[in-house]
Amino acid sequence: MRLHSVVAFFGLCLAAVLLFVVPISAQVDNFDLSGTVLDRSAAVIPGASVSLHNTDTGLVRTAVTDVHGLYRFVALPVVGHYSIEVRAKGFVVETRTGLVFQATSQPVENFTLGVGNTTQSVTVSSQAPLVETQKAQLGSTIDQRRISSMPLNGRNYMALGLLTTGVHTSALRGDLSFNGQLGRNIDYLVDGVSNKVNEWGDASAVGLSLDVVQEFQVITNQFSAEFGHSLGGVVSVVTKSGTDSFHGTTYLYDRPGDLDADNFLSHVQTPFDQQQFGGVLSGPIIKGKTHFIGGYEGTRQNS
Repeated sequence: MRLHSVVAFFGLCLAAVLLFVVPISAQVDNFDLSGTVLDRSAAVIPGASVSLHNTDTGLVRTAVTDVHGLYRFVALPVVGHYSIEVRAKGFVVETRTGLVFQATSQPVENFTLGVGNTTQSVTVSSQAPLVETQKAQLGSTIDQRRISSMPLNGRNYMALGLLTTGVHTSALRGDLSFNGQLGRNIDYLVDGVSNKVNEWGDASAVGLSLDVVQEFQVITNQFSAEFGHSLGGVVSVVTKSGTDSFHGTTYLYDRPGDLDADNFLSHVQTPFDQQQFGGVLSGPIIKGKTHFIGGYEGTRQNS
């Protein structure tokens, strides 16, 4: 009996320690979605059923509007395309498809239902609004379209941060600088976890392959307390996730030294060879629940 008491005591102590030492990161890699359901006379519709479906990962969330016609979803992953279906007794079913959202955003999707029966439906293919009306932070989001289409020398996605107003390359180490501040005042996050070299580091500790980055935010001012830690700004990266379908890519970029021109003044060729190669594979482990993604990138230089 005494042994059981000792084991129980130490078990309780261990649970208490884990409770206080396990870090809880801010939800900077997710988004919140809300909206209002009205009828054509602008009257609210309480008790309407709202179903949210991620068509890529199989994620499904449901909600019911309150007495004010409001619904809300929190901590949603940004990866994938979403569809929203709204049903209410005596009204036509409305569905919106092809919705893509950005991390830390708080988009609002309002619905106005027409009178009818639930066998009637209206489907709208649309995009989420690009104007952020819920936050006053300054910066920009480099989305997947720009990451995959913009030319990059060296495949360093962080160079796209220079597209944001007030961001330039620091003269000290070539890292980013926001509004003239030192690079060490910038906080680097990957999926909500700090990715700085150290407490006083002025660069990102772990580099990521361009092909595993879903999007990243460059926030230069007026960011909320969920970021904290740094006064200069934030670079928050969201990595890709696997989906219910298998996807894979391979690539090779070769810059052979044989094609280098001679130096204009010395008429001597300075050889420079560089190869960048790698690949990404993603897919389901359990469809609709668990997915994986893995990537590899190598760089070889000879100069």
